[in-house]
Amino acid sequence: MEHFTAWNLLDEYHDGELPETTASLVRDHLKACPECMQEFAGRENLARAIRSAAVVQPSGDFVRQVARRIVESQSEPELLRWPVPAMAVALAASALIMAGLFSPAPRADSQAGLVSTTFEYENSGPMPVLENVVEIVDHDQVLGSLLEES
Repeated sequence: MEHFTAWNLLDEYHDGELPETTASLVRDHLKACPECMQEFAGRENLARAIRSAAVVQPSGDFVRQVARRIVESQSEPELLRWPVPAMAVALAASALIMAGLFSPAPRADSQAGLVSTTFEYENSGPMPVLENVVEIVDHDQVLGSLLEES
């Protein structure tokens, strides 16, 4: 068994969670690898220390405080538990979307700059098709080409 694989299986081996064939391979690796054996011994010492630790009973006051905080956290509206930065980002995004939806769109024949999707095609006939286009750098080129052809 490779060193890295055996190292990653030490916890499962220690807890007896491996199938016997895999456990046997880890056991053989431990016999041949001092580094893994030292790590396994450290984990065994830690487990022994945890098992021998005294059981601590929380005071009644502590239990009441924890119970009160649980009840309070469940009674708060979900929205109030959101982090403030997330709310700020959501509000800013909403404002930008609303500003874009309700801003007046420039008309192609009277204003320079962006031409919105509300451009009036009724009077121009069918949508013009670009021919012999090699490379389009940005949307201004496309719109300029469409306006020239119509």
